[in-house]
Amino acid sequence: MKKKRKWKKVLGLLFLIILICIGYIGFKFGHFLFSIREEPNSYVDSNYNSTESYPPVEMKQSPNKLNVLLLGIDARANEPSRTDTIIVLSIDKKTKDAVMISIPRDTRVNIPGRGLDKINHAHAFGGVNLTIAALEEFLEIPIHHYARINFPGFKDIIDVLGGVTIDVESNVADLTPELRGKAGVNKLNGEEALAYVRFRMDSQGDIGRVKRQQKFLQAVFRDSVQPSIIVKAPSLLDSLGENLRTNIPAWESISLGTMFLSLSLDELPMAMIPGKGQYINHISYWIPDLDKMEEVFEDLGVRD
Repeated sequence: MKKKRKWKKVLGLLFLIILICIGYIGFKFGHFLFSIREEPNSYVDSNYNSTESYPPVEMKQSPNKLNVLLLGIDARANEPSRTDTIIVLSIDKKTKDAVMISIPRDTRVNIPGRGLDKINHAHAFGGVNLTIAALEEFLEIPIHHYARINFPGFKDIIDVLGGVTIDVESNVADLTPELRGKAGVNKLNGEEALAYVRFRMDSQGDIGRVKRQQKFLQAVFRDSVQPSIIVKAPSLLDSLGENLRTNIPAWESISLGTMFLSLSLDELPMAMIPGKGQYINHISYWIPDLDKMEEVFEDLGVRD
């Protein structure tokens, strides 16, 4: 895959920072929430019928759950975009517990109307609608809302936050020009953070990168849940305004933001769809282990 698309796995979850901001500031940013709402099928292949409906899937989840799909994309003018960040945030509305599930972009799933393919191709073919349809069939849980962020604002967001403190692995620092001399605990600016989250030159490749993304997100949570976020919120929202789209209603965003203030975000359970890498017809896929996936979902309470 092109290197410029290597690092956006982190972007979807930065939307949670916005939820936190909203939880602090309330209706003051109602106009912002209105401005980022959209029709769910932009950046779609013009040859694909994006109005196609998909058959319902039997869901294996309690109605007490609320699932938000977080997407990070590299969107360009007149060009369909693939999702390089695919994360489901599952929230228990009764207990207020939450868990995040990362779906590797190369995961081989059935895409309605397309057959078996990488999950990150669904957005290019049919936008958010097709991505949701494929994920609902694969995960057997409903997707209630989505938040999608494009990559250009990433560095600005980190810089507005004042950087992110993280323990940089020595091999990452040694092999990344922007991070030379940054091994160990360091505060990374936007450009350095971008380099960290793109890195995939270790033996685990994309899966190792997913693990570093989760580590990075926990660092973002620790550094962002501070009262000072109130002062930074207007600049943060300006940075995201052109790059964030969602169908989450304003009132629900405020509710979600308030809920997140009560969570220990640095201890928020994070999981990845288990499986193994495999080449099929000379194409690299992540083949999910469905039995282990069920075990993970049971352990995390996703199926409750």
